[in-house]
Amino acid sequence: MSFQYLHGRKILLVGALILISISCALPFTKSKPTPQNDLQATIAALETRVSTTATVASTATDMPHSLVMTATPIPSATEMQPEQPIYRGYITSRDFQFTAYDFSGASLGFQVPSGPQEGYGDNEVTVLSNAIYYSIFGSTSGVFRVDKGGTSQLNFIDAKEPVSISVSPDGGLIAWATNQWEDTAPASDIFIANIDGSSVRLVEHIPAEGQENRWLIFQPLRWNSDGKLLYATGPTGIGGYLLFWGYNGLRLYDPVQNATELLVSDDENLGLCLSSVSDDVSKIALVCGNGSHAVRVRTLSSGQEVQFPLLPDQTTAGSARFSPDGEWLAYVIQRVDPENEFGQVVVVPVDGSMAPSVIDQVVGGTLTVEGWIDNDSFLVTISNLETNSVWKMSKDGSIKTNLGSGRFVGFFPH
Repeated sequence: MSFQYLHGRKILLVGALILISISCALPFTKSKPTPQNDLQATIAALETRVSTTATVASTATDMPHSLVMTATPIPSATEMQPEQPIYRGYITSRDFQFTAYDFSGASLGFQVPSGPQEGYGDNEVTVLSNAIYYSIFGSTSGVFRVDKGGTSQLNFIDAKEPVSISVSPDGGLIAWATNQWEDTAPASDIFIANIDGSSVRLVEHIPAEGQENRWLIFQPLRWNSDGKLLYATGPTGIGGYLLFWGYNGLRLYDPVQNATELLVSDDENLGLCLSSVSDDVSKIALVCGNGSHAVRVRTLSSGQEVQFPLLPDQTTAGSARFSPDGEWLAYVIQRVDPENEFGQVVVVPVDGSMAPSVIDQVVGGTLTVEGWIDNDSFLVTISNLETNSVWKMSKDGSIKTNLGSGRFVGFFPH
């Protein structure tokens, strides 16, 4: 059975699922540090690259779900060639090793030490083509980079409390969030810097004052293809039988303009209900709220939502992931009974034109949708007691392939 506890909390509430309700607006930092020359140069180079390129949608069958798309120049009609998938496979953590596999489950020959812990959260690891960055908390707290040459620590990041991270796809920039407890409430900060630690920039600050009843902290989610940072707020200090994690609010930070756009306000009090964001940042998936565990998709530009019907044994929902084209959503529903658990993988078009379809189920275990490989297939982790296995599934449920054991960490880019 999968029990999730958020580590590093000064107060741990163990028992039934608790969702934090937030009643105060989150103040934005009105004055941010002026970027230094080397960080500004990095951002200026990024701006130049983005302004002269455009993202080309791949039609290759192995095009994966992309947390970060790489912008590529559009070739002329005579130069058009079938594109390679962005990802060559995925990474698992097992026996204190990060290991890469392709989408048939074959080893890709990349294996490096994973540090002293086996499990990592969604916001604690970034996988690049030649290195993995990860954050750990405990006796050896810190943020680390590991490649075939060894492991090194990013000593400029304060890791006395849990740290969440996201590294840009070119490896040039890192975003990280920290929190500090003051009496009975946390303060939180999110920063960016060059990967060598130069030119640290504060993006936003949540003061502890006014947080006594909400306990929100920052989480960097990903760097987008346009060089902007997507980050969220989420509750801390939660314990109990938590099958899914999620977020409360959502922002998009432009390092070139040094400006933040509010996408989802903390005043909505979503708690853990914001599950994911589409690749183009046009839609979000909500897996609870309004007194229900019905799954919804919201279009951010209009605020309009499509709500999908509840299914049998849908006591909770989560792990929602958009297909690369944003047209489909895969998510998981669970019974939430530790003694008699039952999980189901559900697929539905985001416009609600078809009813949700259950394509797989597991008795006595839990499921996690990890991400889409292309517009027709995705990866799922099946967990049963202490066993974790990664499966490839087609969205119609006709193909289900066990790729092997291990904890999914992230997709492995070229």
